[in-house]
Parts: sequence; structure tokens; C-alpha cells
Amino acid sequence: MHYRELLLFLFKKLEHERSVNAVFHLLKGKKSAQTLQDAYLFQIENFYGIDRKLKKPTFDVYVRELTENRLVRVENDQAIVTEQGNQILRGRNFQSYYQIKGHKYHQIDREFKQGLILLIQTVSMLIHGENKFIPIVDQPYIQSRVREVLRDYSMQFDMIAEQLYGELHTALSTIDEHLATVLLKQCSGYARVGMSEQQIAVEENRNKEDLHLQTVAAIHNILDTITEQTEQYTLLTKLILKKTNRLTVSAQETFDFYQAGHTLEEIALIRQLKISTIQDHFVEIATHKKVFNIYSFISKQHLDEIQEAIQNTSTRKLKPIKEQLREEIDYFHIRLAIANMNDDKE
Repeated sequence: MHYRELLLFLFKKLEHERSVNAVFHLLKGKKSAQTLQDAYLFQIENFYGIDRKLKKPTFDVYVRELTENRLVRVENDQAIVTEQGNQILRGRNFQSYYQIKGHKYHQIDREFKQGLILLIQTVSMLIHGENKFIPIVDQPYIQSRVREVLRDYSMQFDMIAEQLYGELHTALSTIDEHLATVLLKQCSGYARVGMSEQQIAVEENRNKEDLHLQTVAAIHNILDTITEQTEQYTLLTKLILKKTNRLTVSAQETFDFYQAGHTLEEIALIRQLKISTIQDHFVEIATHKKVFNIYSFISKQHLDEIQEAIQNTSTRKLKPIKEQLREEIDYFHIRLAIANMNDDKE
């Protein structure tokens, strides 16, 4: 699992459609209507927000390396994958990347990991009689969550340790062994100091970003397992913090007006925004909200025709789909139909 190959894959997905920086915004999890819609439009939502600490200079170094190695060329601020780059993509199995589910877990994965390693450290220290130690995680809300978990078990540390070991062992047994090892190396405990991703990268002669991808994959796999079988993972489930609203602030305001009975045109007038901006909001709403009625904006016949065009063209790119459709079906209808295909709604 290499960061460079992931970037190459994402540039290919956005080829001729978006700028180089669109990939940067995707990985950072930029909460803008454009980035959120692009993630689903180009079927790269798995990678949304998976590297929130990514720095622009680091990203630029990777782009420069890809360019110098003639894997991509940058034209008009767009990354075009070369034939040499396409050969690498054809020779790689990207299935492993799909263990990552950024769209589903980007709001909770980092906090879950921090809660997990803090709980492991705390329980390990306490069962060895070490009541005073420096927490490996200093965020107050994570510390508070771990304290709540301990109180839920009446501070019976031996019982917590046994259950934590059992649940974690079972969850880790379902994922790739190396991913499990990468995660466990970052855990601290009694007479043991966990390693950072940077330290593990040096030890394994890898890039730090590669190790970060492996950590994210490990956490997402664990989250998949415990959210699908919550009754078997009652302790680990307690570490999952509630998701925040996926909508941007502006889209949420539009949604509030819509639920109050206003039409698209009325909302644009009330909010003094362009019709196209409000349309962007409704595409975002259709992506994330189960209660949204798409038939307020598109007939079932038109929706069926768009879905058929998507199947025939084997793409979600707007222009090829539009060319297959009648003139009265516009780009807004197509974008709504694509957004409606998202199964992970709240």
C-alpha cells in the first residue's frame, strides 16, 4: 500500500475533470460542496478525509516526484497520467485500498484510534498498580470518554483488561496481519512505549504516509467489524464518538428551508444566492440525507433514463452521460441521480 500509487490512482479518476489540488482537498477532507460532491461523482469517496494532517508542501513533493518520474504530466493545473503511469495502475491490485472507507469513518476514525490506545495504556498501567502516569493522548474529550468507559465497568480493571484483550484480539484477527502489527506498535502500556507512524516508517524503511494509510486501513476494518456486530464488541463500541452533521453549514441551511416547505427558487431568493449554488446544496443533501425526496426535482422516468445511461457508459462523468439523454434532462438532474446512488446516508 503506497501513497504514491494512491495519488496516481486518484489523478486518473479526476483526469481532464479537476485540478491537481482537488486530490489534496479530497484527502484532507475539505468540507466544501465541490469536494464532497466530487468524491461521490468520481467514485473516490473511500478516500475522503483519510489524511487530515496532510501538508500542502508534502503533497507537492509527491506531485513533483510523479512528474519527474514521468508518471504524470501537469497541464493547465490538471494531472494527466502518462502511459508509464497507466502501466503501473494496470499492474496493481487496488482492492486493498477499498478496505479504507473515508466517507463513512473520517469523522470518527482518528478519535476512535486515540481512545483505543489511551484505553489500552490506562488499563495496562492500572492493573500493574501504576496509578500515576502521563496519558499518551492529551485531548480532554478523549480522556473523558475513556474515564466514562472505566466508570461503566465500575473501575474493575481486571475485568476490563480481559474483555478488552478478547474483543481486540478477535477484531484484529479479521484484518491483514501486517495492518494489525502496525496498529499495535503504536500502543503504549506498562513498561512499553508505543511508536509513532514516523518511527515505524523508519524501522520498515517506508514513507510516513504509507504507514498512515496502513493505520487508517486497520482502524476502518476494525470499525467495520465492530459496527456490524455491536453485541460482540460492547467495550470497543463505547469508544466510537457520535458523528457530526455531514452537510456543510450552507447546505444545512438550505435543507432547513426545504423542510419548511420552500422551493428551490424561493430558497435562492430568501438566501440571496444563485440558483446554481442552491442546486449544489441539493446535490449534497441527496448524497447524505435519507429523508430527502429526490422526486421533488426529477421524475421517476427521467431518473430511470439517467441510471440506464450510467450503466451504458460505465462512467459517472457528466458529459458522456448527458450525451445519452434527452435535452430536457439537464446536468442538475444527472448530478441528483448520481448523488441518490449513495447507500451510506444518515
